[in-house]
Amino acid sequence: MGVTPSRNYPWPDPGDPADVPQALEDLALAVDTDVQFQYDRITTRSTAKAWRVSAPTFIETWPSGFGFFVVIDDGFQINTNAAVELSGTRFYPREEGFWLFNASMSWPVVSLTSPYPQGRHVEVWANGTILLGRDSFNDDIPVTDVSAETVAAGGRFMNGTTDYVQIVARVFSDNGADIPKVWLNTRALTGIRMTPV
Repeated sequence: MGVTPSRNYPWPDPGDPADVPQALEDLALAVDTDVQFQYDRITTRSTAKAWRVSAPTFIETWPSGFGFFVVIDDGFQINTNAAVELSGTRFYPREEGFWLFNASMSWPVVSLTSPYPQGRHVEVWANGTILLGRDSFNDDIPVTDVSAETVAAGGRFMNGTTDYVQIVARVFSDNGADIPKVWLNTRALTGIRMTPV
């Protein structure tokens, strides 16, 4: 009996006794075992979502263009396999491999009285270096929408010990001046380990 090179699915060789039911059973069992193995790998993939939803953060004066590392200290909504630890503003994946990260930040929409936060920027940082950032602009959002959400995503290899990620919030005013009274609402950081187990 022969097998396929990549998945080891069996097939009868020309010299094998003719037994179609047995050959079909062998193939079905091989496919079933392989599919179950793939399913088990997917369902055990490490995933964590840390968030801050309990209270908004108020910043009295925000210098235009300045970035703050934000706290996500309400714990985890999900943390399979206890794969991530939180420490201050840092999110430590405790499993080595390639991780995909998604950061989201909800901002209240404000009236357009200068100086106002025209551009809101959320960034994903790893070990003190930016991975990716994303902007939203207050001019494009009706005040009746009450809040707007900015999302950024990026991925990199994490060593499972000292590597960490953070969220940075950055605001730009309409005229370059410091912005009085900026609020940060709900924010979350999600990590998914993409490397197969």
